[in-house]
Amino acid sequence: MSKAGTFTDDDSVPTQSSDHPPVAGLWPRFSGWLLDALLVFITGHLIGLVFAVPLYQIGPYGRLIGLTVILLYFGILNSSIGGGQTVGKRLMKTAVRGAENRPISLWRSLLRTVILAAPVILGGWGIPLFENRVVAYIASLAVFGLGGALIYTMLFNYTAMQGLHDLLCRTYVVKPDGEPKDTFPKTARVHHLLAGAWIGLTAVVLFFLSMDTPGYMPKPTTAALKDIRSTLSADPRFFNADVRDQSVTPENEPAYRAAVVEVWTVGQLPQEKQWETAREIAALALKKLDGADGFDQIQIKLTFGYDLGLPSYRSGFWYSNPVDEWESILAGE
Repeated sequence: MSKAGTFTDDDSVPTQSSDHPPVAGLWPRFSGWLLDALLVFITGHLIGLVFAVPLYQIGPYGRLIGLTVILLYFGILNSSIGGGQTVGKRLMKTAVRGAENRPISLWRSLLRTVILAAPVILGGWGIPLFENRVVAYIASLAVFGLGGALIYTMLFNYTAMQGLHDLLCRTYVVKPDGEPKDTFPKTARVHHLLAGAWIGLTAVVLFFLSMDTPGYMPKPTTAALKDIRSTLSADPRFFNADVRDQSVTPENEPAYRAAVVEVWTVGQLPQEKQWETAREIAALALKKLDGADGFDQIQIKLTFGYDLGLPSYRSGFWYSNPVDEWESILAGE
């Protein structure tokens, strides 16, 4: 009994052309990124030198300027407008391509840049907005969750060499002049799962860390330090404040306990305002700490500067006196 079937001539079977460049390895990508980061840092540093005084007035909000520089540089040049190549990529002969092997749109490139830059921009950003617990949680998740997933995928996704930002935006960093391949390699599913698991685990850990333990009663001193910090952070003259209970051990001198109060001032205070502001802060500390009982010194640090994200500048003035001297100074006013 014969079987029915069809015959296909080999010449009539369509073949897939080898028109996909190979993906770039870790070191060309890292070298290109390092060159780009150096260029962005130098640009930011020049902005800081030229516009230092107005930047002192916006302090930590300068990161918005830094983010704009990053978006303009990486967003535009990595898109079809720049041929998918930043300066670093051109020097390392690499380029960004979509999964369809074409340069990506500007909006897609901007999204890719935001994902990659978010952990850097949000990490340690000292603005009042992050006093909000929900905002602080989201920022921490971006820094530790997204940041960890980015590092993992960029280091261990050997086959496709796609970081999480590439996976989400369906992009590759390729060697355009390399030997063509039939197609781009696929990222193994395990990398998707591990990146997602890391973000999920980080979210859970941060959630529990952000919760108040019902049975916990803060020490009076700790509560007072938090109260000082809250009061100073709400003062429009300061961007933020940090208050610490610090043990100091000078060389060849007895150790002492200091209440350290550091504020980031809006702009650089005139010289006549510096001592006046320090006295006001010392008076607040003495009041909130009930005479600073248990502390040997109160140290006041007034800082000013700017923060553009990558480059930043901070300077300041210290005023440090034993508690009884502060009391004498304030009593003599």
